[in-house]
Amino acid sequence: MTKIIFHIDFNSYFATVEQQANPRLRGKPIGVTGGDRMERTVLGAVSVEAKAKGVRGGMTLAEAREFCPDIIPVRGDSDKYLECTKRFLNILKNFSPTVEVFSIDEVFL
Repeated sequence: MTKIIFHIDFNSYFATVEQQANPRLRGKPIGVTGGDRMERTVLGAVSVEAKAKGVRGGMTLAEAREFCPDIIPVRGDSDKYLECTKRFLNILKNFSPTVEVFSIDEVFL
């Protein structure tokens, strides 16, 4: 019996979740900050649109603004991300008896 292993790694996960939760953010460059901190913070995730302008996770908001002056900082919400992951894992269980979680945005089937 041949085993097939699928690896799923969500792209720009926290930023994508925020864009899905708030349609006004869709298609715009956003950077997810660390919880309550909106200034002098490091971006935990950035949207595909921000990445296209050279912004990367781990940059400070000030550094990100050098590449993308119109970046929109969004306060991180770990409860929201965990809930989305749980919903997605429930869907994946319909496709495989074995679902191994590697991180909040990465899974193996």
